[in-house]
Amino acid sequence: MVSLRISPAAFFLVVFTLSLGGYYLSIAGILSNEATLILLTSILLVYLFAESVRLYLYDSRRFLINPVFQCSLMTLGLYYGINNILYFLPVATVGAVGIDPIITTSMVKLELLTIIAAGGMWIGYWSEFSLNVVDSSICNNLRQRYFVHDAKLKLNVFIIIMLVSVLSRLLQLEMGIYGYAAGYKAIMKAAVYTQYFNLLASLGKLSVIIIALEYYRDSYPNKMVKFLFYFTIIMEVYLGGFVTGFKSAVMMPFILVLLCQYARTGKMSLVWLVCIVVSISAAYPLVERFRAIRDSANDAFPSTSLVQISRIMFFPTQNEINSASYSPDDHSAPTYLKIMSRTSMLQIGGYGIDYYDKRDGDMPDSSPDVISDIILSPLYAWIPRFIWAGKTVQNLGIWYTQVIMKMPYSFSSTAMGTLTYLYIGGTYWLTFVGFLFLGVLQRVVREIFQPWLTCSGSLLTLVLVGMISSIAEINLDAIIVLLVRVVPMVIIIQKLIYNHKEIR
Repeated sequence: MVSLRISPAAFFLVVFTLSLGGYYLSIAGILSNEATLILLTSILLVYLFAESVRLYLYDSRRFLINPVFQCSLMTLGLYYGINNILYFLPVATVGAVGIDPIITTSMVKLELLTIIAAGGMWIGYWSEFSLNVVDSSICNNLRQRYFVHDAKLKLNVFIIIMLVSVLSRLLQLEMGIYGYAAGYKAIMKAAVYTQYFNLLASLGKLSVIIIALEYYRDSYPNKMVKFLFYFTIIMEVYLGGFVTGFKSAVMMPFILVLLCQYARTGKMSLVWLVCIVVSISAAYPLVERFRAIRDSANDAFPSTSLVQISRIMFFPTQNEINSASYSPDDHSAPTYLKIMSRTSMLQIGGYGIDYYDKRDGDMPDSSPDVISDIILSPLYAWIPRFIWAGKTVQNLGIWYTQVIMKMPYSFSSTAMGTLTYLYIGGTYWLTFVGFLFLGVLQRVVREIFQPWLTCSGSLLTLVLVGMISSIAEINLDAIIVLLVRVVPMVIIIQKLIYNHKEIR
């Protein structure tokens, strides 16, 4: 394969030249938008596949949880690649899931932007700079201290962490700021504290990872580990999944368990794959009905009652269903089509590209200051709002809905995608540099934490894979904020929950 015989930079130059040629043929009217999108999507997928093969031949250890492979597969390959087939299906087929199969020039440009992002990421991953960071004294000391020798889990500390996550979610419920049931006024009122509640609530998913790694650490886990394993999964599916009103959160615990099993054993069980399929199939009708009822109730919805939220989720009255004008027939599109529509960013992201290119002068005052936000994001992560009153409020999703989607009275949040975000901030060059940074980061995470060796390394890797790999809907400044907050926190947590002293 050509990518294995030439350097990553030279290979990308070939790929970029072909892509740019196809794009300009479209601009000149020689190729239609449809033909150009097919061409660019094909180039993207072949490029990602070729670099993934290079990666596998270079290092196949726990290949499936390598962050750069995950980003190639889940973010670039899925959101901007495979799911582009939606825009070639009949209107009657995809209209039920909100897809308008009209391919615009902006969508074609976004596909070119995706190829540029992919090139930046892979060049960053293979760069000498990433290796120099990995070989630095700080990284070497960290790796040798915590991620070379396996350590035993302290179950009492794990139980405390799990209980903290549960209590933080119950407190958010009491304040009316939890999940889809949350009220906008309550969220704005608690804006000073919500980021910290969310950080504590994220310990729920962390608990699933910790106990799943311990469960698969030995061939025959003890009874307490087994009990905590299944209890934590059930609690996360219910409280961290269904009660939030987010479909992806329902299946996430099963995905995490599957990845933990793979990290520790190199294998994946069919049981967990079935659980993922069953959970998302159950979540779609229940959550969509719940959301319809919640939207119709507005301020009258019982946002602070766990009992009422659970009842409405699983056993709503006929009056509640009727008042929401909900009918299962209105949501009868196949589940796979719904999933594809939710994991496709080309059309939504294209709106932002189109708006930016056609703007008259500067962007509106309410628009994000992308470069400034990226540079200041490490400060945003730790300086509290009561100290820094002018700190940016992370409401880009609402801004995108109101300004770009032209729905000024809507408070729904629309994810623009990190590619569109970077393009608005600095067009092509910022997109390339942003993903170059991510590629370096992915290499550093991989080489320091070495998930095939220890539970602590698997823990850090799996926590970070979602942040720096599945980034289609997360903006770069938010990724940096999460990293600056979460990495030190998880390093401290793994230091507390694993008995490293026993191995010295």
